[in-house]
Amino acid sequence: MSKADAFQAWCREQTQTALAPQFLYDEEHRVTGIVKRVSLSLVPVYEVLRQIESPVLPRILDIREQEGALLITEEYIEGKSLRYLLDEEGAQDDAFVIRAAKDILEALSILHNRIPPIIHRDIKPENIILRDNGRFVLIDFDAARGYSEVAQTDTVNLGTHGYAAPEQYGFAQTDARADIYSFGILLYELRMGKPYSLGAACDGSLEKIIRRCTQFEAKNRYRSAKEADIALGKIGKRKLRMVRALVAGTVGVAALCVVFFLLHKLSAPFRWGTDAIAPTPSAPVQAVAQPLVISSEEGIPCTCILEDPAAKNSGAIYLPENIYDFVPGETRVLMLDFRLPRIESGCEAEAHDEPEYTYFLRDWRPMGTNAGGDTITEDTVTGNTLTIREPGQYRIAFHTKYHGQGYGGNYALDVLTESDGMQFAASGAIIPCTCTLEHPLTPEERTRYLPESMIALPHGETLVKTLEVRPIRNADNCKAEVHDEPQYTFSFDQYVPPAGQEELAGTIGADIVQGDQIAISAPGKYYVWFETKYHGEGFRAGYTFWVDDAP
Repeated sequence: MSKADAFQAWCREQTQTALAPQFLYDEEHRVTGIVKRVSLSLVPVYEVLRQIESPVLPRILDIREQEGALLITEEYIEGKSLRYLLDEEGAQDDAFVIRAAKDILEALSILHNRIPPIIHRDIKPENIILRDNGRFVLIDFDAARGYSEVAQTDTVNLGTHGYAAPEQYGFAQTDARADIYSFGILLYELRMGKPYSLGAACDGSLEKIIRRCTQFEAKNRYRSAKEADIALGKIGKRKLRMVRALVAGTVGVAALCVVFFLLHKLSAPFRWGTDAIAPTPSAPVQAVAQPLVISSEEGIPCTCILEDPAAKNSGAIYLPENIYDFVPGETRVLMLDFRLPRIESGCEAEAHDEPEYTYFLRDWRPMGTNAGGDTITEDTVTGNTLTIREPGQYRIAFHTKYHGQGYGGNYALDVLTESDGMQFAASGAIIPCTCTLEHPLTPEERTRYLPESMIALPHGETLVKTLEVRPIRNADNCKAEVHDEPQYTFSFDQYVPPAGQEELAGTIGADIVQGDQIAISAPGKYYVWFETKYHGEGFRAGYTFWVDDAP
């Protein structure tokens, strides 16, 4: 039985059972929250979710253990599920689907950028709620799990028939690409109004994105929600440019018609008739040109620049990734994609231009004993496609011109057979981690700090909390299989007691922070510094949290 057949058979056998949730009501009998029992194994997932505040994710209000289970109280999302909308209205148009997709990808980016990443594993119409304010919210994390870099497969296989990725039944451990698979199936059902079937084609501009998301092999899908969002953004901007061009063309034609009509009337000989009224000499006929009013935002041209590709820790994205399972004798055609970060500071345009890249093969180098180079020809790179017929190192050159400035460079793509890859690893030639970090530096990003921003302190007690900073690790340009974890040093900076309790100021000293632990014994405002050095770049910043007396 093939992997695809085995996956379909597993899906048909899946059943789901869950205890019905309880609802919390306010004094006016409106639902304000949901209480549900979940497995204790979800403690790490919900502890992280409790720190997140986002319009595209529900707030976790309380977590507690009870009778061998986890009791979760979460925000009740007022709105309609996508399942309800599909049942009532059927297929949705591109604009609706793209709007939903943007919010879902925002939610997935937040989850996948945790350390370790949280994989939802149950993306489906029932778990997406359209709020009354127009935002889409991803709910139900009962199938979620944290990603482990050492695990080979999932301990428990969860998912919903028709939406779960193939690896969710035991081919491999699920990572962010499992959610990308389910996301693609969800887009298909929203756009077409019917369940997805393997290889089904979608009408409209979302076809390529859905096809990429729903590849059977995880390595052929988008690597991250961010990458899928970039592809989705190109569709929206392409449509915006088309609409603007159409509007501009229509206005231009209309203006020409008006001018032609006026010129014709003014130049035509005037004939007296019974129905004609002679113009008054003191009020000559004039052709008044009405200016075309364009809003300042839409009329501002894009003046962005691109990041220098040679810059240290450049955030450039290279595709495809290195290949370690090439089969001798096969042919692979891959899409080349190189994206320099766009620097938008100083540019006030509403829509930003997308750079167009030119690619060519700079050179090819053999790796191992299987490469002969006989098939490396001029057509190896055609347009933005790379044809691979044998292993080796392919050095790809790229060039673009953006707002009058040229950018160019090259990068290497290693293609190895499975045996060569094992020898490469055995030789100790480990590719070093070259990731970069994005640290939470603003008050809005406080959810990426621990302890939480508000702490209730029981009177007379001392709480020991763990200090932690969770940056977003940018691995787009990193070829390593294992990524380095940043190490942080914490130090106490300042304590501000509550109003009326100034005498507490002298009781708090710098020694309350030991390693990554802080001992909290008084209410007030605490300031903490963190510092780290990651791949030669240093980071230092501070954050605050508040401690109140518990009732």
